[in-house]
Order: sequence, then C-alpha cells, then structure tokens
Amino acid sequence: MLLLVSVLLYSCSDAEGKAEKKEPIIFADEGWDSVRFHNEIAGTIIEEGYGYETDQTTGSSAAMWKGLEQGDIDVHMEA
Repeated sequence: MLLLVSVLLYSCSDAEGKAEKKEPIIFADEGWDSVRFHNEIAGTIIEEGYGYETDQTTGSSAAMWKGLEQGDIDVHMEA
C-alpha cells in the first residue's frame, strides 16, 4: 500500500512548478472499515503533504471497479 501511495503522489507531483488548479483525488469507498481506514490515512498524507483535496465515492464493489475503469475514481486502496 505504501508503494501505491508513493506512485500516486509521484504522479500527482507538480514537477514543473506550475500554479495550476489541482483536481481532487477521488477514493473508492465500498463501506468496509478497512478501506475507510486506509482512505483516511492516504487522504491526510495527500492533503497535508501535497496540498491536494480528496473525496470519497461510496458504492458497491462493481460500481467502484466501473468508476476506476471510466476514470471517475482515482484510487482504490484495497485493489
């Protein structure tokens, strides 16, 4: 999971120093306590450390996978 968060943060980094608006990073939330815990930790790191806003989308497993496929969801911490 640490590797996943590291890759996510690297891909979101502003390497060129541009002052562009950062889009919120959307996490999948299937209602499990474990995924909510991981989302909160990763979200805090991303918000406090990198200045991005985060949000969570709640739904069934099938809906979360479809959202990932379509680009509506950025991160699924337990996939």
